[in-house]
Amino acid sequence: MGILSGIWTYIVAGVVSLAIGAYGGYRWELGAYNNLKAADAKSLVMAMQKAAKTQAAEDKVNLNAAVAEARAQQKIITQTQIITQTVTKYVHDTISCPGLTVGLARVMRAAAAGIDPASLDLAPGQSDDFCSDIAPSEVAGWFTAYAGASKANAEQLNALEANILAKTAAAK
Repeated sequence: MGILSGIWTYIVAGVVSLAIGAYGGYRWELGAYNNLKAADAKSLVMAMQKAAKTQAAEDKVNLNAAVAEARAQQKIITQTQIITQTVTKYVHDTISCPGLTVGLARVMRAAAAGIDPASLDLAPGQSDDFCSDIAPSEVAGWFTAYAGASKANAEQLNALEANILAKTAAAK
């Protein structure tokens, strides 16, 4: 039995070595796998933190833009209301003219510029009552509303462009 016991010894030693090697390989692979899982989890946390930071920066930009836009829109609304309220001061329906009156032209220019008609001087000898065949106050009212809406739309587009630029900068 000496030879068989020697062979069995080698077989057992080989199986034990193989089992130890397999277990060692398994543990090494498990360690590598766990390291990958940990790295993946760390990357996920870092990505989420970066996303949260970017979102917070974009939220701040959006809030600032919304507040600025609300202020700008209110200013336009106020200017349009002031101009609309002053129509009858500069445009008189009692004057009979074949065309637009000077006052109407004055209000229309002021509305288009978003300024008070009083800031536009008359030429020497001119009167707001110089001459239209339609009710001038009606035309002035239409125009001031149109001009106010146009300025509000332009302001919204400008604010949108600024917001996109600010978001792009905040995301960097």
